[in-house]
Amino acid sequence: MTNNLDEVSLSAEQIARFLGPLKADQLTEIMSLSPRLLDVEEAAMCLAGDRDVLAKSAHHVSATAEKIVEILKAHEETASDER
Repeated sequence: MTNNLDEVSLSAEQIARFLGPLKADQLTEIMSLSPRLLDVEEAAMCLAGDRDVLAKSAHHVSATAEKIVEILKAHEETASDER
């Protein structure tokens, strides 16, 4: 049985619950991807350094999750460069 949240796009509030506080531009970019729960969960795992856990289980991260990670890492790098 599939969870309904696996099939529908998440709200901004739901995304922030998984990924933590986000800047408005980050949230806008992520929302434009119409991410599902699984996408956001995978992105959170990758950002937490658990990508190897996914790989060991032969699970491939979704393209949307990869894009979310790219968005958040790009913003992280920009913030580091500004310091």
